[in-house]
Amino acid sequence: MTLPRFFVDADLSIGKTFALPEASGHHLARVLRKTTAEHIVVFNGKGGEFTCKIESVRKNHVEVRPIKHDENNRAPQLRTTLGLCILKKDSMNSVLTKVTELGVSRITPIISDYCAVAHKVIHHRQIHWRQVIIAACEQCGLNILPTLDPATNLSDWLSNSSADIRLLAVPGRAPIRRRLSVVNSVSLLTGPEGGFSKAEENEAINIGFDTVTFGERVLRAETAPVVALSVSHQVWGNFGITE
Repeated sequence: MTLPRFFVDADLSIGKTFALPEASGHHLARVLRKTTAEHIVVFNGKGGEFTCKIESVRKNHVEVRPIKHDENNRAPQLRTTLGLCILKKDSMNSVLTKVTELGVSRITPIISDYCAVAHKVIHHRQIHWRQVIIAACEQCGLNILPTLDPATNLSDWLSNSSADIRLLAVPGRAPIRRRLSVVNSVSLLTGPEGGFSKAEENEAINIGFDTVTFGERVLRAETAPVVALSVSHQVWGNFGITE
């Protein structure tokens, strides 16, 4: 049986007892109904994970002791950066969850011309977005949190982008092509519900992004990042099919 996993934003070491955050303690004690001497897994997002023994449970206060360290991070070798034009709340949450499960390395929320989310609320969502990513890591087994950048405008993100392959997802363009035998990094840019403006598309192309389309159908804004990341791992990463 898979052990429950919890994220703890703290330094961890074998034999050093510590208390879980209150929300995690509540979930472990009241929802999962775990008791002393049972085991859980704890990670801090910096690499590796610890098997911990539950030392005490008092209401929502749970103390655990790390007894074993596993260095497995379950992160793909291919480094992927996603420039994600900000979507409405539920769609944004869904994308963040799924791209984290797929092993994205870095996510930058982007304020674009056709962004449907009020600018005044965007910066207040940073903490929420991080919690969505943490929950996805707890579920999927990833031990290194993807980097979540502050929201930024498209021009600033484009000017700082660098990768072996840089792709702009837009409908009606050429499919993805293999061009290099070895690719270590891919940068992906996907649009909001209303798509990219012509000026944004031209700016990305002029800076060196290649336009690509994934299939003959128009994908929703919350579908395109997941497909783009999956195809990238299939072509250059560890999703390849072996005999």
